[in-house]
Amino acid sequence: MRGKFGLVVVVIVCLLHTFSGISWGEELPLFFTWIQEKAENGDASSQVDLGAMFLNGEIVQQNDNEAVKWFLKAAEQGNASGQSLLGYCYRKGLGVQIDYAEALKWLRKAADQGYAEAQNDIGEMYDNGQGVSENNQEAVKWYQLSAENGSAQAQFNLARMYYFGDGVSKNFKESISWGLKSAEQGHVKAQFSLAWSYYHGEGVPQDFSLAAKWYKMAAEQGDAESQHNLGLMCRNGEGVLKDDTEAAYWFLKAAEQGVESSQEAIGSMYYSGRGVPRDATQTAKW
Repeated sequence: MRGKFGLVVVVIVCLLHTFSGISWGEELPLFFTWIQEKAENGDASSQVDLGAMFLNGEIVQQNDNEAVKWFLKAAEQGNASGQSLLGYCYRKGLGVQIDYAEALKWLRKAADQGYAEAQNDIGEMYDNGQGVSENNQEAVKWYQLSAENGSAQAQFNLARMYYFGDGVSKNFKESISWGLKSAEQGHVKAQFSLAWSYYHGEGVPQDFSLAAKWYKMAAEQGDAESQHNLGLMCRNGEGVLKDDTEAAYWFLKAAEQGVESSQEAIGSMYYSGRGVPRDATQTAKW
């Protein structure tokens, strides 16, 4: 959830930079002051934005207590985003003690307004038995609502439920359908799962090209396991042209994140000079 509103902040700041002629060093404090003044004057959307800045440590020093304070002000005005974020904070113990009953109270208020993230969070609470009895069928109900409202996380969660048959009959076709929707929104776990399905031909016809495509998308977002698997596909020429240099690039990325099999692979490549110059120091390092 942290970082969720980062793009909004960046876009607005870029607009200020483009049209105001103000320097980067001056515009960030001005932007914060502008949002703060609007929030203090009771604008609920600005209260949410200000809370998000404190939650994510954007422009201001990260402060969960301040985030909760502003989310509460927005939530009490009926702002669905503020209600959802306040519920999230109670669920995760950010700026407040974990309180599942209070979390569910605020999440339901937002969910009743059709707010997708709150619907997903309620689904996760039923999925994990947080403040409610664990109930996979109820979890699926909320995931479905949220997924249909466009939540990438809910789409991934719903895909998982269909894959394992939790709360619904196992259905690989439905799992792939929802996983694809999530992956297309950039959900990294969905991208990895979709790549894995295409590589192994589970729920879809085996297709190494599509496996490589989705592994690369997840790898570019920093997913270590996808980086390793993409390295293997580049080394073996599966779904992509065989390319030892590209394989070494992805093995090194995964190795730097602690993937042992990638560390072994890149060490071997430095030893043999395959895709990288021979380097005894790097061989010993990995």
